[in-house]
Amino acid sequence: MPVVKQVDARHLIRDALVLDLGDLRRQAQEIIDDAERRAAALLADAGAEAKRLVDGAHAEGHAAGLEQGRADGLAEGRETGRAAAYAEGAARSADVGAAWAAALDHWERHRAEMLFAAREDVVALATAIAEKVIFRAVAADPTIIEDQLAE
Repeated sequence: MPVVKQVDARHLIRDALVLDLGDLRRQAQEIIDDAERRAAALLADAGAEAKRLVDGAHAEGHAAGLEQGRADGLAEGRETGRAAAYAEGAARSADVGAAWAAALDHWERHRAEMLFAAREDVVALATAIAEKVIFRAVAADPTIIEDQLAE
């Protein structure tokens, strides 16, 4: 079991990276909501433009133009919103991926250091316990003990 010294703990806590998947879901929902608002604005703009163009036309032309304007605005708004949400989501995903990779690399480097320190601490503890039990100084070859710990 690794031993984390108090000095190391302060350093680890200070450099800790906390990721909350709830925040990522909330951010994704905000992106989608923003895209839907943009789509609605585009749809409203398209509807207004269609109305202006067909105001003087016959009733049949008016109805057909309004319907076409709405359909075009909705399709364009959806496509624009999807593209914007996808681009922003992809950028954020890349940032999160990079942060995870950096955190994993940091953990892997420090894990080896902690295991080495733990082996040294176990050897020191075993020697101290042996001295207390037999009431004498113990001479031990740490490499033999470390080999046994490795097994």
